[in-house]
Amino acid sequence: MSSVKNNNRELVINELVLKDNRYEIDFDDFEEKLKESKMFILCSPHNPIGRVWSKEELERIGELCLKHDVLIISDEIHADLTFENVNHIPIASISEDIAQNTITLMAPSKTFNIAGFHYAFTVIKNDKLRRIFKNWIQRSGLYLHNIAGIIAANAAYKYGKEWLKETMKYIEDNYNYVKEYFEKNIPEVKVTKSEGTFLVWLDFRQLGLSQNELKELLEKKAKVGMNSGSTFGPGGEGFMRMNIATSRKNIEIACNRIKNAIKGL
Repeated sequence: MSSVKNNNRELVINELVLKDNRYEIDFDDFEEKLKESKMFILCSPHNPIGRVWSKEELERIGELCLKHDVLIISDEIHADLTFENVNHIPIASISEDIAQNTITLMAPSKTFNIAGFHYAFTVIKNDKLRRIFKNWIQRSGLYLHNIAGIIAANAAYKYGKEWLKETMKYIEDNYNYVKEYFEKNIPEVKVTKSEGTFLVWLDFRQLGLSQNELKELLEKKAKVGMNSGSTFGPGGEGFMRMNIATSRKNIEIACNRIKNAIKGL
């Protein structure tokens, strides 16, 4: 969000809608916002809510962006991190017309925990868009990758399939543990339905605390650090983002601390 503002552009937000503990796109609002926009940034799979968008949703997004001549920038950095029987679909694969109107951003950094190598790549099928993008990369001086990053990315994609499969099974089990723990021990805090990523979106609104009070409760009382929901834009107040890409022991400790802190209110 700050990148938009830092480039002297107006940030227009299409707020997602929470229905039955699962987020959906408000397509009426989305189309209205497209009428006054030049570019749409899609987060797919979505951070922080863990939605993996369906083919039908992606088709509708793509067709509406074509209708209103809005360029799609698709951030698909969490593409490999989906739960069992859930498939990520790149929006550029929906149709040739949508592919020609899409810039896809990907990286091995989230999948294989190698963000420190600062390696990412862009997929642009449209020749004109690709030339514009390459010229911008040259002008910005961002074209020099370090050799270690290239080697790490190549090794990860070439040899990491089985590791990733086991890792995602572990993370999905962590998610199910958190969901069941909160339902049983802290029912006033809702765990949003997720289909991927290693992030859990927690709804603390029933506690009736301000965002600062919630942050203080978790950090000072529970000794658990999370990302504040308000930093993700409108609609994030009363929510926190929990990272579950860690050992089950750490997850169990964190859940117990949160429970004890809330019971002490």
